Amino acid sequence: MTAPETRPTRTRHPTLWVVEAVRWEFREEGDEGPVVQLGEVLDAAEVSDRGVAIGIGHHFFGKHADKAVGRMSLEVHLHPPQQDVEDETQYEVSDEVLEQARALGIDGDVERQVKRMASRATPYTHERANLQYGGFALHIWGNKVTWLGRVEPPPGRRRKGR
Repeated sequence: MTAPETRPTRTRHPTLWVVEAVRWEFREEGDEGPVVQLGEVLDAAEVSDRGVAIGIGHHFFGKHADKAVGRMSLEVHLHPPQQDVEDETQYEVSDEVLEQARALGIDGDVERQVKRMASRATPYTHERANLQYGGFALHIWGNKVTWLGRVEPPPGRRRKGR
């Protein structure tokens, strides 16, 4: 049996999501039977936004599905940024923030919901917040959620129905 083809070790990008379409295939090697080896990386992209990375992954599946015919598989790999906090339990939420969340109408397992919001939030420019998730603004310092409030509508815009 031959060794799989070598490929450079993939390291996570410090700030960008990396999306790869990878085709795997079997190669027959005598009496030993099929050997799985990496065929090739068909496509790759680096983007700053998680949602865009997922969209590109879907695009890669559609674009390269025909290249998987007769092979072992087609995979799309999403590598999150190295700085990304994947485990929502790594965020710390103070009692003050839990009180703010309850006052804003969040109920149930409030701590878990705030941690999830923090892990999925996007950058936001605000005097008190640096991230936004849905209608909420959050301030995160390191891995601590230090403030939670509502997203304010842009000045001069009127709400519908008023």
